[in-house]
Amino acid sequence: MMLHDAVQGTQVIYLGRSNKTYLWHGSSDQIIAGRWSTRTLGTYPDTICLPYGGSDYNPVTGRPGRDPECQHVMKLLALTYEQVDGDLFGLATRGAAPFPLGAGRTTIGDLASRTGVALTGPVIGDEGIVRPGGPQPTRAQMCMGLKPDMYARCMDSDGDPNTPQ
Repeated sequence: MMLHDAVQGTQVIYLGRSNKTYLWHGSSDQIIAGRWSTRTLGTYPDTICLPYGGSDYNPVTGRPGRDPECQHVMKLLALTYEQVDGDLFGLATRGAAPFPLGAGRTTIGDLASRTGVALTGPVIGDEGIVRPGGPQPTRAQMCMGLKPDMYARCMDSDGDPNTPQ
């Protein structure tokens, strides 16, 4: 997932297996590992928590890295402007960041080009725009790539994007 906000700039997050998460962002030259979790009020998870690092200090938020930063899933989707399937940049297997991320907004395609990585699947961007790079995405992938207002319309009545409408 590629996110951008005015305070923390561009961030690349890989949500891996066994609730592991990896963060590449501009204020560290290292990939920061953590464990993601969700909190559920209804049928589906509505809050995602992303704690990174042991006792590391987050200079942007002013909080210890071990404190989970929880937010509503829709807010995370609103900040996510591009996504691809899998660990495109190998964040789970590297210690050092490929290069420093700038504060400005970039694209997954630009980062792939700079790191020498070939896009093997589609890049899902804002408002569900799909850029070339492999097989067409599933409906679930398409829904997750949408901004919050569009996401709700993409989901069908039972809340499962894999069920045909």
